[in-house]
Amino acid sequence: MLAVCTTILSALSASKVLGRLDWIVPAISGLATLSTTLLSQTNTQKMWVQSRNIAQQFQMELFLYLQSSGEYDSGQDESENLKLFSKRLIEVWSQVQDTWSQQVSSGK
Repeated sequence: MLAVCTTILSALSASKVLGRLDWIVPAISGLATLSTTLLSQTNTQKMWVQSRNIAQQFQMELFLYLQSSGEYDSGQDESENLKLFSKRLIEVWSQVQDTWSQQVSSGK
């Protein structure tokens, strides 16, 4: 929207229709540039949601491990459960790493 306004105002400015209002063109151009920059830098919400999902996955695994439930309720001894817990955390971490590398390589 701002880009369209800038183009129209630039054309009007070049034809001297704006007269004393020539300052509008640089102002609108600046707003368009600022808006574009801010929009490209606001991935923080998406990153926060992803981080929160990872934290919840880790918390779920910790809960299951501490309660000896889910996959940890197979009658194994504590050392086997600890190995399984470590393995599950590494799987979650690897999955997140793969997702992150795909996003980076695709430029999202």
